[in-house]
Amino acid sequence: MMAEAHLDQVPIVLAKPQTFVNDSGTAIAALSAYFRVPAERTIVVYDELELEFAKLRVRQGGGTAGHNGLKSIVAAIGAEFVRIRIGIGRPPGRMEPADYVLSAFSKREADEIAITLHTAVEAALTVIRDGVETAQNLFN
Repeated sequence: MMAEAHLDQVPIVLAKPQTFVNDSGTAIAALSAYFRVPAERTIVVYDELELEFAKLRVRQGGGTAGHNGLKSIVAAIGAEFVRIRIGIGRPPGRMEPADYVLSAFSKREADEIAITLHTAVEAALTVIRDGVETAQNLFN
């Protein structure tokens, strides 16, 4: 799924791959090639188990921390894309991480994550307008 938009005369492509998460790189690579967007100008927003619930972090480049979607993206376009990580926290007790990631949010969690998603949009817009460093200073 994708849409094209403009922000202050800057063309933007928004995309949500319809592939399985562990094959996200295929869709991102195809879009990047078609629109001629280098990895360092690509922003990927994703969930992060190792980050406290509803926390947000912005950074450029980095590793995959075992995230299968990131592994696929790094294999497809390299590691220098901008990352907007949204924390979902660790699974409770002995719950399997895959089951946790696929489970629904509680009402309270859904309300809290909605605020974080709005903040993630603002962070992405800041990256586009003012650069990664400014976004890091404002949102990390």
